[in-house]
Amino acid sequence: MTEIHIGGWSNTKSIVRRDRREPDKSWSLTPGILNAHEFVDLWIRWQNNEVSAGLRGQTAFIKYLDPDPHPINHIAVLSPVICRELSVKPIKGGQLRWVRKTPSERVPLDALIGGYENGELLYLARAMHHRSLVPGKYVPSENCAFVGYGLESAKKSTCEILCGYNASWITTRDDIIPPHAFAAGYATETNSEPFFIGRARIDDHLIPGKVHTHYKTCYIPFENKEIEKSQYEILVVPDKLPVAVVWRTTNHLQYDFGPYHL
Repeated sequence: MTEIHIGGWSNTKSIVRRDRREPDKSWSLTPGILNAHEFVDLWIRWQNNEVSAGLRGQTAFIKYLDPDPHPINHIAVLSPVICRELSVKPIKGGQLRWVRKTPSERVPLDALIGGYENGELLYLARAMHHRSLVPGKYVPSENCAFVGYGLESAKKSTCEILCGYNASWITTRDDIIPPHAFAAGYATETNSEPFFIGRARIDDHLIPGKVHTHYKTCYIPFENKEIEKSQYEILVVPDKLPVAVVWRTTNHLQYDFGPYHL
């Protein structure tokens, strides 16, 4: 069992511990990281046998690379203090929607996380570029979005952020598009053919981008370039998927991209 203690020792220190035994595997001074009067947004990640945690929009404040990894089958969250009785409520709603984002505005609280890069969470975004509506990534530390186009990565200070949680990822390749894939934009150079949202791994990063079925590729904006990936994950709306998923290309299908907020 791997444990992450955040804000222990009177809210001064955070640690990683194995099987409730000392010595601690990793520790970091985190004075005042928790707040008794407001929620604090945190993220926890497990990748390539490394567990890490950080504040929303920031790099990790603690990491531990496990030399003797074990499978992760369950996740539990424990707080030493419960101020009031918590009631269990069914999850409902969460329909995907686009929210306009300018440099002076914060990322919406229900923004959909799409990946990570250099230890930082990435959000799903889209923006207009060369008269096309192009999906890409939003990087909080840069306070802007990046969309791939013409084998380059374009920086966008104003964009839209995808919000909600009623979605999931399906692994696919080339131009094989599952039913109810989420159409997020269009390409004017190919007669308004739809762009879908894809993501793929580049080294230790998981980066979202656009799926362009005309070229049978997922394009990822990364380090001022556009990287091509033939195998990728694509975003779908899961509650509308049929029991038997039939794969097909986009020929002769129509999609609703949703309005773009200028």
